[in-house]
Amino acid sequence: MTRFGSVRSFLCTVFLIFGVTHAMDFPAYESKDIHFKGGSYSDTTFEDIPYVRVDFLEELFGGASKWVPGAQQLKFRTANGREWVFSLDNPFLSVGGEMFNLTYPVRRDAEGIYLPVHPLLRLLRVKFGIEFSTPGKSAAANTPSSGANITGMALEERANGSLLKIKTLSDVKWEGLVAPPHYLLKLAGGKFDSSCFVKLEGKGLIREASVLQEKGFGQITLRLGGNYDTIEVARDTELPGILVMVRKKLREPKAEEASPENPRAGPATIIVDAGHGGKDRGAVIKGVAEAAITLAVAKELRKSLLKLGYKVKLTRDEDEYKTLRERPQFASDEGGDVFVSLHCNSLPKNSRNRNETSGYTVYILREGQSEEDKALARRENQAIQEESGKSGKDEIAPVDWILLEHQLNLYSKQSESLAESIVKNFDGFDVPKYSTGARQAGFFVLVGAYMPAVLFEMGFLTHPQDRRILGSKSGQREIARRMAAAIDRFQRRAAR
Repeated sequence: MTRFGSVRSFLCTVFLIFGVTHAMDFPAYESKDIHFKGGSYSDTTFEDIPYVRVDFLEELFGGASKWVPGAQQLKFRTANGREWVFSLDNPFLSVGGEMFNLTYPVRRDAEGIYLPVHPLLRLLRVKFGIEFSTPGKSAAANTPSSGANITGMALEERANGSLLKIKTLSDVKWEGLVAPPHYLLKLAGGKFDSSCFVKLEGKGLIREASVLQEKGFGQITLRLGGNYDTIEVARDTELPGILVMVRKKLREPKAEEASPENPRAGPATIIVDAGHGGKDRGAVIKGVAEAAITLAVAKELRKSLLKLGYKVKLTRDEDEYKTLRERPQFASDEGGDVFVSLHCNSLPKNSRNRNETSGYTVYILREGQSEEDKALARRENQAIQEESGKSGKDEIAPVDWILLEHQLNLYSKQSESLAESIVKNFDGFDVPKYSTGARQAGFFVLVGAYMPAVLFEMGFLTHPQDRRILGSKSGQREIARRMAAAIDRFQRRAAR
């Protein structure tokens, strides 16, 4: 399968296009072959995005780089004295004082510092007049043909389907037609770059993508395979382009199972997720560990729900590590009707009002509306880096929100209703609600839980009274009692 997200085994030739009017750093040579995989430069991927070591720039421009540990920055000075400054886990860089965005953050592992390949190639071409041609299979790195406005295609496999990324230089209008086993996408005024004529092959729902150039329009033909649900076309919100999403069919409910509109008869199954655990302790404030509190409350909640007649499954019932992918997958595999992930909030040491900020919050899976909510999700999502052993993304990208739309459409209303029930049942609790009590953010642990799902931040460990309540047996039992009552209220209303 040819992928946009791969620089494996291709050869780049770099050369200058003269007549660029702005000041620039020129390479130390006018033409040079650059081997990525198995050649001069090792490459790798982070979250399926191709990266190249910074040695690439050193060879291209001459000069040397220096790592600044305190600032977590890499400073690269070219042979003519211009300084490039990269910050770890940050997509922005400074070149001679001018800021640029690489879209994806700078990454680091034991072998060195890595830069995202394709945004870097684009920056070198657009801002510095340095062009690349690739006789290999990487369509994204090819030089656009004259007059072309469709410059690349990439096929990616996702957990919930197949994704075709179409890279364009400007907005292009489209029209789609399903002609089994094919899907035809007509692009008005579309002119393909020569690189697009390389046929893409996949093993998922999109088995093949090919192009046809006609006068006045371009056509992309997808050969489909497997049991797909829907085909959706949308604009790429990150880069100029078009996204074609072919989604998998969700597991059909059995006769005795519930659908969002038809809750099952008989005892519902509640999935309780005790956040963190094992090597991931979560927040630890004055000896109080988030992982221990979430497990204690989860066990109390299981007792309370069992008394009410529910089936209860815990994602963990001891101090063990579970990945952010395993938890919602477990919930779906167990046929859960409700998923509740338990956590404790906290504030960094340098935060204002660190000891004064108090309260619980219920979150549903939607894009965060405030930087505060996004920052909280990033903190909770950092466990994803423990899973891979590398620095990785800690928030849901815009394209992934589009891919999650089907899950959100199915369960958002039920999740909202569950969150409202929790806020109502915690009215009068010793830990007050924080802000409105119910908010939204992109928590990875909620992705893939195909059921009403919430993440419950039970209070702030950095607040003395919240910490005392969360750490006490009586406080944990009261949280469990109120949460069980809230779930029961939600289930009874849903069954009407």
